[in-house]
Amino acid sequence: MANWYHRNPLKCTSKVTFDLGLVATSIAARSICHELGALRQRLLKLLMDPALDPETIRQELQQYISLFMGFITAPENSQHTTSQLRGVIMFKWTDSVQPKSIPALVTQDEAKDVYLSLRQAAGVFKLIRDKYAPNLQSQPKQDRDLHTDILEAYINQSLAEAQEVTVGRAIELKHEPSLIAALAKETAKTYEHASESINFSWKENMSTRRVCVIPANLVYLPRQPRY
Repeated sequence: MANWYHRNPLKCTSKVTFDLGLVATSIAARSICHELGALRQRLLKLLMDPALDPETIRQELQQYISLFMGFITAPENSQHTTSQLRGVIMFKWTDSVQPKSIPALVTQDEAKDVYLSLRQAAGVFKLIRDKYAPNLQSQPKQDRDLHTDILEAYINQSLAEAQEVTVGRAIELKHEPSLIAALAKETAKTYEHASESINFSWKENMSTRRVCVIPANLVYLPRQPRY
């Protein structure tokens, strides 16, 4: 698994308590908001532990998102297309292409679990791109994580990094050279798609991201004749 390493930094984010004050008019509403704040803080702490079982994080994340969707989607039979609560809570974070993001701590031993996590991440990015990003109240700038091109790059990068684990595993298990070459070609092609998604801009922030995906494409292309 030494062929794999993770490149994306963790995003910095400000504290969000989900305290709606007088907006939450019932005990049930205040209870849900309190639980959301507790889940968010617990999830952020779990993400700082590189030795934690990924399934634990997935379960916490699912609980958090299931409650958080109430701030995004409108209730059934509502005359509104989105939740009227979506503008009540304000979030602040650093986009992952910005220089102040925190480096991620991921070890080689986590590669097997990371494969599944990256495949799931690609699915989440695709859902956001197709269903939620088009409904934003204002369109993100080109170097922001919620821009369609950046989300497309995230999808391809997640799939390519997951594929790296497959390539490394195939080499370790001494599979047929033709299979390894095919996997390397597919990995290089996916990285190329990620690079093309953010080829619209060669600003300093974007060049940081492309520096990651372009060499990866060039690394896996030579593996084809090698095998």
